[in-house]
Amino acid sequence: MIATFLDIPVTFSPHKSLNSSSGVIRSRDLRCCSKEEMAEELSGVTHPRRIKVRRGEDKIQTVTVLLTFDSPKSPDDISIYTEGKHLQHLERTIQLCVNDVQKWVSENGFRFSVSKTTCVHFHRQRIYTEPALHLDGQPISVKVRFKLDYGSVIYGSAKKHVLRALDPIHHQGLRIALGAFRTSPIKSLYAEAGEPSLEHQRMKLAFNYVLKLKSLPRNPCHEVVFEAPLSDFSAVTKSEPNLVANTFEHFKNANISLNIIDNLHVQCPPPWEEHNITVDISLTKENKENTSEVAYQKEFFWIMENFSNHYAVFTDDSKLEEKVTAAAYFREHPDRSKATRLRDGAFVFSAELEGIALALTEIKKLTKYHKNFIIYSDSLSALQAVQSKNFKVIDIRRLYNLIRKFPPYVHISFVWIPAHVGIQGNENVDKLAKAALNRTPTSGKLICYSDLKPKINTYIKSV
Repeated sequence: MIATFLDIPVTFSPHKSLNSSSGVIRSRDLRCCSKEEMAEELSGVTHPRRIKVRRGEDKIQTVTVLLTFDSPKSPDDISIYTEGKHLQHLERTIQLCVNDVQKWVSENGFRFSVSKTTCVHFHRQRIYTEPALHLDGQPISVKVRFKLDYGSVIYGSAKKHVLRALDPIHHQGLRIALGAFRTSPIKSLYAEAGEPSLEHQRMKLAFNYVLKLKSLPRNPCHEVVFEAPLSDFSAVTKSEPNLVANTFEHFKNANISLNIIDNLHVQCPPPWEEHNITVDISLTKENKENTSEVAYQKEFFWIMENFSNHYAVFTDDSKLEEKVTAAAYFREHPDRSKATRLRDGAFVFSAELEGIALALTEIKKLTKYHKNFIIYSDSLSALQAVQSKNFKVIDIRRLYNLIRKFPPYVHISFVWIPAHVGIQGNENVDKLAKAALNRTPTSGKLICYSDLKPKINTYIKSV
């Protein structure tokens, strides 16, 4: 750059129009923001101007803002987000928005890069389906949780001032995902995104790690964590207590005992082994809201007609606050019916599987007299787990190990029926399960480690 031209001093200044670009946005979130805030918080914006409309003699500000950027090239990054409870609705909403944006950029000579486009799915479900989104006919990749989660059980025992260095990274990620201002309070970011702080997230992951490790006695780390003295975890002078030692202290404060966790090793059935069972969930095709009780009863009588040569058993569970019970009702021989109360805090899913286990245990005694059995259950999740052979669930492994001991000529059918529609067997087992709520919990019955997670979440929110 020259300073003089023919001995004449020369100065340079940016062109007012050729070195900038403009764009229009419309957002209710900007209604209360001043020009100074928008210029400071919106990246690359130099001069925001709010559009006004005249109504009579008054000028009224709208939610439409004309933005001037400090670059001749307009911003090429965009984020779209939504929230809700139903994934299919959210997926359709985002896809329609993506289609509209893709149509606009195509008509105006732009192009989005599919490889640089990602979808981040935030959820709290144990069993979930990732959203299927497409851009220009190609699938959009879905990212898993952020990398700060990985290895947190190990690095979580570092000094607190060291761990705080990660917080700004987390906060910046939330601001990008939410489109929030830099001055937005941190707590409001957590509330808007439904995300815990990194400290609480590390605590939760440590809780879950210890719980799962407790249920796996053959894991190489089990002996180190649960059988070594706690003093070994803080052997280094002037060091922070190890994350494991801190977690044990939190378990104590949360009044959660690790001794009630089911840690018995249950052999997984061989994958090549066939089992003489069938699962029928055809009644789920009917919409319960639009189907009368009489219609369901007719469908049930039709099923009974087809399985008239089967010995019928009904299973159910009942829950009242922390109390959970399971029951199995034998229609032909009510005196064989069984009911038990699980440990307080057990999941309804675990209780449903326990009811099926009660039925199978008693059925084994009847295999000398009957060949065909049918188990009616109103738990769709339990029957789907049986049908899919979800051996990750220890109770499913136990059920199949019970079935493996049956004679080869025995056949068992599992049928889903709706609850509380006047089916006599289902009503009887429901009464049996509710009556067991007043019993003492079975001392020898342990519970799955995942059943304690709600207590952990409640404790973390309270600290």
